[in-house]
Amino acid sequence: MMEIDAIILGYLLQNDLILPIPLSVNYTGFTSQAVAMCRNGAGTNYGVPSYSCTNVYFSHNTAFGSASDVEDVKDIIDAALSGHPERIGWSGDLLHTTSLRLAYIDSHLDRYPNVPLHPSAYNSHLKPPVVQDLQDLRDTCVDTLTTPHSNPCVEGTYYSSFTRWFGDFNTFRSVVLYGFPEYFAEIKARAPMNAEPGIYPALMGDGNKPYTFTDAFVLSKENCGADCTEAAIAWLNWQKVNHLTITSLGLDVTPPIPRYLAVSNADLYGTSGFQAHAAYATFYGFQQNAVPLNTLMYLQNDDSQYAALSAEILDNYVAP
Repeated sequence: MMEIDAIILGYLLQNDLILPIPLSVNYTGFTSQAVAMCRNGAGTNYGVPSYSCTNVYFSHNTAFGSASDVEDVKDIIDAALSGHPERIGWSGDLLHTTSLRLAYIDSHLDRYPNVPLHPSAYNSHLKPPVVQDLQDLRDTCVDTLTTPHSNPCVEGTYYSSFTRWFGDFNTFRSVVLYGFPEYFAEIKARAPMNAEPGIYPALMGDGNKPYTFTDAFVLSKENCGADCTEAAIAWLNWQKVNHLTITSLGLDVTPPIPRYLAVSNADLYGTSGFQAHAAYATFYGFQQNAVPLNTLMYLQNDDSQYAALSAEILDNYVAP
């Protein structure tokens, strides 16, 4: 048994590497989005969710609370940048393969909420309106204090340095930090005295339809016999009940969980450990509005889609 990113579940199933999860494992209480990530097309469960995630916007600018699409986001950023050459706008990682692809999928869902993610969103045939949204957000990330102007969102060193991108956000230099709920723990740890930022939907198009993905426990078809399966069933049922302890890496869960994850067990959102911090209710609301990633062919299209995106977003780019 091991914990995987469910993005690779389709690959594992296509290569017949994992066993169906035994029926005696309790799925009651897991969010429907997380469970959907762990099933094949016939509805058989091949993974047990551990925690889930989706993209969000963090910002100290409360105007994002009234934004409804990416045009509003750009207007708010432009207003915040006006007269402030020291600031950068939308701050996200558009350089690395997975980050760029997930940003594209997020924007695709906003623009085309009724179009299945497979195959249209996973191949190299990109939607021009989605590409334009990403280009517009990229261009708000320009650092005008450098000569020539640089763009942290597409350079190789910015997102490898927590000090820089969390530092820019916590000193109010960057207007928006685009990323995962667990970034909240880093934000708080690095600026404990600052006012907490607002948490907003990651509006990437003309709607608000983010994706969700999850980690999941799977059983090896080759290496998990009867004794292993029996032990796995006992552990999987135990971990659901004791998920708070596991998610917090064994740390005290009162005050709230250190990692601030959007966990996949819906029942936990009603416990005192979660209710002690309003951020959890916000994360849970975003998760309920999200579309589970269809993992089939996600990995197989990795190189071709990234190459297509790189050609539109990264190649020959010069910061204005």
